[in-house]
Amino acid sequence: MLLTYIRIVVRKNRREWKIDLRKLVKQIPSSYHSILADLEDIFLNETSQLLENLQSPSVTILITGTTSSGKSTLVNLLCGAEIIPAAVQEMSAGLVTILHSQHIAIHIDRTPNALWDCGDWYHLSDREIYDRLSSVMNSYLSAKERGEHNVRYPQIRIEYPLRLLAKNSRLQLPRGIQLKIIDLPGLAHQGDTENLSLLNICNRALFLVTYNSAETDRQKTNILLQAVVKQLQIVGGLSKNMLFLFNRIDIFHADRDPIGSAEKFINRTRSEIDKLLTKYHLKLESSQIIKISTMPALLSLLIRSKDSSQRYEAASRLDRNFNFLITDNITENLPRNPVKWSSQEYDRVASVVWDISYAGEFERVLIDVIQASLADLVFLPIIREFEQKLCIKISECIDRSTDRDPIRERLKATSISNVKIFTNRLLKQIDISLKIFIKFKQFINLFKQYFIR
Repeated sequence: MLLTYIRIVVRKNRREWKIDLRKLVKQIPSSYHSILADLEDIFLNETSQLLENLQSPSVTILITGTTSSGKSTLVNLLCGAEIIPAAVQEMSAGLVTILHSQHIAIHIDRTPNALWDCGDWYHLSDREIYDRLSSVMNSYLSAKERGEHNVRYPQIRIEYPLRLLAKNSRLQLPRGIQLKIIDLPGLAHQGDTENLSLLNICNRALFLVTYNSAETDRQKTNILLQAVVKQLQIVGGLSKNMLFLFNRIDIFHADRDPIGSAEKFINRTRSEIDKLLTKYHLKLESSQIIKISTMPALLSLLIRSKDSSQRYEAASRLDRNFNFLITDNITENLPRNPVKWSSQEYDRVASVVWDISYAGEFERVLIDVIQASLADLVFLPIIREFEQKLCIKISECIDRSTDRDPIRERLKATSISNVKIFTNRLLKQIDISLKIFIKFKQFINLFKQYFIR
């Protein structure tokens, strides 16, 4: 309904622009009327393309980060399943795009000199997706180690029902707006991708930058931070549409004052980042800094699985690696072997670890940022791209003649001014309609929560 309304608004504004253009016919000599006809054709063509681009726009979450910072685990957390390979060594060597869909599929593009299977696969299990991605990435990394630089990086697209858009999720996007997650190659491999032609999408994405809080080598840390800052500068710099995630924050759990130790570490690291950012006149705001431990958060999700074998495996991994996150009031009555846990005990452990890993807080902030920035993330880039292309074509049309008479210059200035009025008015109307939509959805959710049992 929202996208339909927006397309109606575009058509209405298009009619008004045509009326303004035809008013100019009465104000200029007939020798210039052919130019006005050309301008009208250009405007109609570009607005038709705009309407097409508004058919199925996307919210794009772009994930990058330092080496071994839990980037792949974060992607899995957002998906709600373990489908992206994660390892101690850098595994993220390709470009992986995950699009929300009720149908599961994986598409591996045919790239030059690929040493892995390319094609399309459907109805796969989570494990089958994981294994296929592992095979592709290992093949690529092995080729790089052998010095085979003619092998191009893998490009993989996955269709998957993302947890962020589950029915019980607080994130409710307007019908027709897609959710897309792009897992960028690890910093060690981003030079292989010729920048992935990502400059066209980075300025319209929500950036999630992961940082390994467990890294103790300060020299290595500074090198990694410089790489992240450089990348952010290349793709357009910091903006309000970016969250910096201090991952593996559970490393401080054993300290006498875990919260104080974590805050001290974050403040010190943030100061180092800000020093690096000053040369680009950028600054990291407090609201953009998030604490999280993605692996225990993911395991707490998997513990809630209806699949008993998956639930047991996740509980065993959690007990083996993150037992210290399970509070004493639970562990004192908890059987040592997870296979003996009851359903209630599984749920209690999952709930406690979800909170202690800061997963709930991260998800709340993420959803709030997406909903508050829908206009910027979804529509602003489309409208501004339309505006830029249209103004360029108007200038080219009017400048075809070498004559630079006042009427021609006035015609160009008026036409470009009308385009900017058109786009600014359109953005304002979209922003208002989005705010109404979000308020309406919040009201509906509250109504369901309190009155529908």
